[in-house]
Amino acid sequence: MFSLLTDLRFGLRLLAKSPVFTAVALITLTLGIGATTTIFTVVNAVLIRPLPYKDIDRLIVMRETSPDMSSEHGSWGNVAPANFVDWEAQNSVFEQIGTFDTYADLNLTGDGEPELIKGVNATANLLELLGVQPKLGRWFSKEEDQRNDQVVLISDGLWKRRFGASQQVLDRPLTLNGRPYTILGVMPADFKLPPEAEIWRPIGFRAGELRQRKAYYLNVLARLKPSVTVEQAQAEMSALAGRLQEQFPATNADRGVEVKALSEHVVGEVRPALQLLLGAVALVLLITCANVANLLLARSAGRRKEIAIRMALGAGKARLVRQLLAESLLLSLPGGALSCLLAAWVGKLLIALAPGSALRHANATVDLRVLTFALSISLLTGLAFGIFPAIRIIDSGVEESLRDANQWTSASPRQMRTRSSLVVSEIALALLLLTGAGLLVKSFVLLLRVDPGFEARNLLTVQLNLTPIVYRTTPQGLAFNERLVRQIERLPGVLSVATASRLPFEGNDYIRSFSIEGAQDQPRTDRTAKFCSVSQNYFQTLGIGLLSGRTFEEADVLESKRALIINQTLANAFFPNQDAVGHRLLIEKDLYEIVGVAGNIRNLDLGFDPKPEMYGLFGQSSTTRLALFIRRTLPGASGVKDIRDAVKAIDPDQPIFNVKSMQERLLDSASTPYYLAFLLTLFGVIALALAAIGVYGVVSYSTKQRTRELGIRIALGAPRRAVMKEVVAYGMRLALLGVTIGLASSFALTRILANQLYGVAATDGLVFVGAAVILSGSAFLACYLPARQAARIDPMAALRHS
Repeated sequence: MFSLLTDLRFGLRLLAKSPVFTAVALITLTLGIGATTTIFTVVNAVLIRPLPYKDIDRLIVMRETSPDMSSEHGSWGNVAPANFVDWEAQNSVFEQIGTFDTYADLNLTGDGEPELIKGVNATANLLELLGVQPKLGRWFSKEEDQRNDQVVLISDGLWKRRFGASQQVLDRPLTLNGRPYTILGVMPADFKLPPEAEIWRPIGFRAGELRQRKAYYLNVLARLKPSVTVEQAQAEMSALAGRLQEQFPATNADRGVEVKALSEHVVGEVRPALQLLLGAVALVLLITCANVANLLLARSAGRRKEIAIRMALGAGKARLVRQLLAESLLLSLPGGALSCLLAAWVGKLLIALAPGSALRHANATVDLRVLTFALSISLLTGLAFGIFPAIRIIDSGVEESLRDANQWTSASPRQMRTRSSLVVSEIALALLLLTGAGLLVKSFVLLLRVDPGFEARNLLTVQLNLTPIVYRTTPQGLAFNERLVRQIERLPGVLSVATASRLPFEGNDYIRSFSIEGAQDQPRTDRTAKFCSVSQNYFQTLGIGLLSGRTFEEADVLESKRALIINQTLANAFFPNQDAVGHRLLIEKDLYEIVGVAGNIRNLDLGFDPKPEMYGLFGQSSTTRLALFIRRTLPGASGVKDIRDAVKAIDPDQPIFNVKSMQERLLDSASTPYYLAFLLTLFGVIALALAAIGVYGVVSYSTKQRTRELGIRIALGAPRRAVMKEVVAYGMRLALLGVTIGLASSFALTRILANQLYGVAATDGLVFVGAAVILSGSAFLACYLPARQAARIDPMAALRHS
């Protein structure tokens, strides 16, 4: 221990004598270890740290499946109530089975500004199933659930935001959608199931709902019995689904059950992306190690005489290696400590900026696991970049090192080969990162070029949730809609206003089944389409083209028959080689006549093909969900206050929310590709900079060693341009070798990006060539600077160089 402390003190003195070297090495290590620790902090929060529920490995989520189920809809909210009741009654593998429904938009009014919040209805056993206790108060009872009492639990965030974290919040009244509720409790801060919920109410199934097998809106959770595996539960539930298919063929035909661990369900979508980012920062860390190893090799050349003297005086090689590794650890351990500070801040930022709700349950904190990882990676990094310079510096013979004083500041040919090999490795790894980043960037750009089917420029969108108790009938909602449209049309810069029951990319799709009047092959189970209620000028305001027929007219509201416009996808699927206009569809219990066929719009995500879609007219169907589309001469989301004032003039208790320009929504729909492309590009730029520094270091050091030789050649008449060319050629040989290896590696490894790409192959030639050109250009600049210095060598000064 004493000798180790001696080594550390000696190392500290040496590092203090070389402040520039120490600063450069420390900054490089902080970047490399910091990036790795930051991504690990996110991975730890999302993939490793268990969810805050009891015996998480026994919690599972179930959903119904069918051959025509769209993969992009995910796996929440697709179980019918009657099927849930049968699952609960007929299974033998679960201790408990519970459910909550899909999000409800709730207008919170009373004290303060009206606010829209997300709420869900849940069964009374949900918290017991999860093993969670409220932070304050209690969960509702089974009797309160059965009676559907007006009681709620609120989130920790809502408690702090609306009630100032008051301990007297229990039993206080709360007005939601115009109805009075009583607050029973406050949920823990880390309870985020589902992620955006801030209100939990009793689900209170009605008798009619419990017989419903065609409305799929429940999320089902269950706790496995201690001796049951997920596979056994899957087998039993599949058999149960088969029995229900036989018993209820009209509704359950081809509908199966998928059983999945809750932890896997929560993180399954983000796991590939996080693993990709972790692999990327691992490459950055390898480049960092190579770079610092090169710095140590350059520095070690000046210590050859010191090491040779110590060896001549009897110091063993193991003792010297330990001394040199102690110096390496004195660089890596502070870098690891600084990386924890970086990870604590940047990790939270990465989760906050992450798209969607997949990471919202996570809390990126620097816990014991992260600290252990940072310490381990710091030790391994210190050993990795320190071991090769240590071996090389003691590998030179004592006699050879002492024989010529001129070699005291020069590296041996073997050391130069080692340094060159490290630079080649840096370039190859940097090219791998740049290629991956280039593929993701090109994919993102192509995604943004996809035609959404409407004109997004200068289109502002606003959402409202009309309070059901106030606007409980279609005439009342229609009257509010008409008044609001007239108010907004008077605002400066407004060209036109349209309304609809939902927004593009919102994800709250109302799927309705239909049959075609007169069709001979009735019924068909795959006859479903998204349904949206719109105003008469919806298609004109959004700039959606009409392919045949007409748009809605004023007379359509007054006529008894219901008018319908369908999109091109639905027309092609169910009316091939014929005009769909004039056909009539029975949608649930209402008969609609198709009056027009509109062009497709991408409603869920720019990367997914349009699905069958139907448009009904406001006034012929009721909805409390209202989306405003405001075509203006103004760009962006300016003028929001005027819109809010227009709503307040009609109903002071009506909040507006989700105010964005349509161009912002387009960007949001591509947020996941952007997120990955941005981070991988950031890592690629860091790798590019480190590789360029590595090339510059090797070429500059090699040029410095050859100062005397180059000065003599210039004195004998060698053109300075030829000297520059020779120095650049040396560096570029290393760079091109690294590029060649990097291209081969990229061709083999970028296939793992295939699932993250849109419209671009994982082996896209243009991206590969572009990455190689960028890296080669950076290497050329790194070679050019020392080449200019070499060309300016003064022959007389070079002859005096030793």
